[in-house]
Amino acid sequence: GEYALRTSSCDGPSVQLGIKLPAAAVNQCGLPLLYQNGLGSTDILLGAMYSYAFPRKYDYDLFMGGITLQMPFGIAGNMHDSLERGIDLLGRIGYRYPILPKFGIKGELLLIQRLTKSTLHNSTVYTTESSPDPLYIHSYKIDDNSLQVNVSASASYHMQQDIFFETGFTVALLKKDFNYDGLKRSYTLFVSANYHF
Repeated sequence: GEYALRTSSCDGPSVQLGIKLPAAAVNQCGLPLLYQNGLGSTDILLGAMYSYAFPRKYDYDLFMGGITLQMPFGIAGNMHDSLERGIDLLGRIGYRYPILPKFGIKGELLLIQRLTKSTLHNSTVYTTESSPDPLYIHSYKIDDNSLQVNVSASASYHMQQDIFFETGFTVALLKKDFNYDGLKRSYTLFVSANYHF
């Protein structure tokens, strides 16, 4: 959801609150996390945006930019390892090109920077006669704070001024060195529903 701190219907600042829900399995074929399709974590998104519409011909913004914090909750894991992801800071700038009064296409440049280190927990099973509890867990921090740069293209449908839907894809121009959190994928597809308060 988005709450507009503006006097007009288009121009001005706004704050955003969202949630990312898991949609992919994290324990397929018994492989470690870095080979899985997803992490199974639930993330809270909190951001601030500034939008600008000129010329004011449509009921939606043309230029936009802002920052978003992505804060994961819980530990995603499988039979080999589990991961506590760090917090990400996302910066974005974009332009939406209107095609019809309710349809538009948008291009965005996205910068993703890890603010806090992730923690990886490895589980190892030892089957010795002297160990009544054969499971040992070793935890260590991952130096995964390298920058990632993405470009995104999407199409949007504005059902009304305060409600719109969006779908598109994202590709990475500069990839992170580590892909424990799935940020080294070749591309990402997304669908979103948005409501402006």
